[in-house]
Amino acid sequence: MRAIHVAGFPQVSDLSNGWARRGHARLTPLGPNDGGGILLRDLLDLPGQLYPVRGAGHYLNPAWDIRPLLLRILREAARHTQQSTATASAAPVTMATRPNDCHDLRGMCAIEHSRPSR
Repeated sequence: MRAIHVAGFPQVSDLSNGWARRGHARLTPLGPNDGGGILLRDLLDLPGQLYPVRGAGHYLNPAWDIRPLLLRILREAARHTQQSTATASAAPVTMATRPNDCHDLRGMCAIEHSRPSR
């Protein structure tokens, strides 16, 4: 089965309310987080693909309309499901540091690489 994880990668200015900003501040000593309790580093341990959404926090409510993006992700997942499951990949993910590190999901940047050693 294919997994596509959609996660907000906010800056403090992207967080939409005081609760998220306070939560973000409390977790900042532990590393980058989404303002809702998720350390972004922990997302790298999830199987499948990671689609980071800049400008969105934990609840994926950015200032822009996210619905077209989510629809594209769902369509891509459905398209892949219709293909042979024998070729489905469940590779672990890592963070992309350059645009060339990304795989293109019909115009969407998803990250799918080998798990980094700790």
